[in-house]
Amino acid sequence: MFAKYSRASLKSSRPPLLLALLSGALFAGAASVFAVTTIGANISTGGTLTVTGQSALNGGVALSSTTPWGLFSINPNGVSGPAFAIGSSTKTDFVVTNAGYVGVGTVSPSFPLSVVRKTSASGLVEVADFAQTNSNAAVGNETGIGIGNGAALISSWINAPGQGGLKFYGSVSDALFERLVIQGAGNVGIGTTTPWAQLSINPIATNGTAPSFVIGSSTATNFVVTNAGNVGIGTANPLDLLTMTKNAAFSTGFGFSNSTAGGGVYFYLAGDAGGSVELDYTPASQPVDALIDIASSAVIRTSNSASGGLVLVAQGASAPIRFGTGGFALSNERMRITSTGSVGIGTTSPAKTFATNGDGFFSSSATTTLYIHSSGGSKGGCIQLTGANGTQYRAYATTTGPLMLEVGSCQ
Repeated sequence: MFAKYSRASLKSSRPPLLLALLSGALFAGAASVFAVTTIGANISTGGTLTVTGQSALNGGVALSSTTPWGLFSINPNGVSGPAFAIGSSTKTDFVVTNAGYVGVGTVSPSFPLSVVRKTSASGLVEVADFAQTNSNAAVGNETGIGIGNGAALISSWINAPGQGGLKFYGSVSDALFERLVIQGAGNVGIGTTTPWAQLSINPIATNGTAPSFVIGSSTATNFVVTNAGNVGIGTANPLDLLTMTKNAAFSTGFGFSNSTAGGGVYFYLAGDAGGSVELDYTPASQPVDALIDIASSAVIRTSNSASGGLVLVAQGASAPIRFGTGGFALSNERMRITSTGSVGIGTTSPAKTFATNGDGFFSSSATTTLYIHSSGGSKGGCIQLTGANGTQYRAYATTTGPLMLEVGSCQ
């Protein structure tokens, strides 16, 4: 049975002897136990119970509950303060609120677990498993997580060369699979457990058709590398090793630059047969601004379906189209088409629509014919000859008469 004591009977000075309660005690008000106490049964109080000595409890302890279901049970119902606290309301080390939130270093946690550092020099959370002889020399294996001072640290260290690292796993059908690894040497692997570069990505079958690497979204893709190894710029579905797409006029192409004084840039393509195409932008010391350098032999052609033919255009208002052999120096120019359409062979300044500087030879296995025709003028087709002394002769056929040869010019 319980022994019942009033508040007044327990207000005496501290008793010097051991109080043993074998069958339980019931306190109507506040109670104090000042010495070593052994309680063998239930003890209940309707007020405050103060224990200043040692107490041994053979059963569970309950606060605000008569039916503890653990060795230590707290029922915060009807309590205005927190369920459990270490410290004071102004200097709280640990608190469990009535809502079940846990706070470390704060009296009012905003999340299920809130950790607030007390000083700027201390961290927030540290979970570690390591052995150290001093602050500078680690002698064992170390694994830990640290959060604080504006940074988060996740570390794994093994006292052996090339060892250690971090691994991240994902689950499929309750089975764990390694998805990302950071090796101790710093190499990062996605889809591979053995990255051989600083960043290695290996497509895995569970990703389906998802690309290996992408910048942007599936509807607005800036850069993509597919599982087949094709690279796309401006497209999510590159059909070739490199595909560039942009829905804007005059904005799709390669851009190359060289900021070094006197330096040039080039774009080089080579094939198995030894042929190559090299597009160069030469420095200012060279006579041309752009160069297409084709090793071995070269064929420039259009496809069978290209009805527009092959178009060569010099964009500048006074720019000619030049043809040369033996090198790209100006002295190696052999033919040009001026901006006005005149053609010069052996001359850079053709005075007429067609001009040559040198001999002409016409030959054929059949009859060789030179056609000269004009639909206007009284002289029709005309050949003008200039002698060594500057005298001009003309040969022409009139519309009604024979071939004429006389002194004079055709025009």
